[in-house]
Amino acid sequence: MYEDLVADQAKEFEGEIPWMYLDSRGNVTCGIGFLVSTIADAVDFYDGVSSVEDIRDDFLRVRNMTPNMKPSYYHEDSSPMISRQTMDTILKNKLYDCSKELQSIFLDFDNFPDAAKAAILDMIYNLGKPKFLVFKKLIQAVKSANWSTAAQECHRIGIPDSRNNWTASRFLSCLGDKP
Repeated sequence: MYEDLVADQAKEFEGEIPWMYLDSRGNVTCGIGFLVSTIADAVDFYDGVSSVEDIRDDFLRVRNMTPNMKPSYYHEDSSPMISRQTMDTILKNKLYDCSKELQSIFLDFDNFPDAAKAAILDMIYNLGKPKFLVFKKLIQAVKSANWSTAAQECHRIGIPDSRNNWTASRFLSCLGDKP
């Protein structure tokens, strides 16, 4: 199933980091690339793991550090940690939400080849809906099942080539398929 493929790829590309760290854009992040925008978000992710005060203190500590370092740079012995099971549950829920967003963008989404679904699901998961919607040529190519153009238009800036290549290869594997 395409959701499982995207979940596996997200773990590979994002990593599985159970403590808070700063991503390449300076955003507080944890788990499998989960954006932690606020202290309230952090408390939700780490619910029951640590006290609210400890979570808040760690969020503020990490937020004021240098971005884009190795995740271990942000870890302290007192850092709140989330379990692998919690990460998997959050990932599954986020991918479900992203799939629903894609169904609102692409009315024929459920009829797309699984490889195309995987490609755009990875993109919207990685970028978020507002940044995904900037890819107007990609969206038009997907709507018209022009998988070759979709592969050319799916390149994200600041994302490793391996991830962009993986996404493009999903689209290219659809050549000859129509939704």
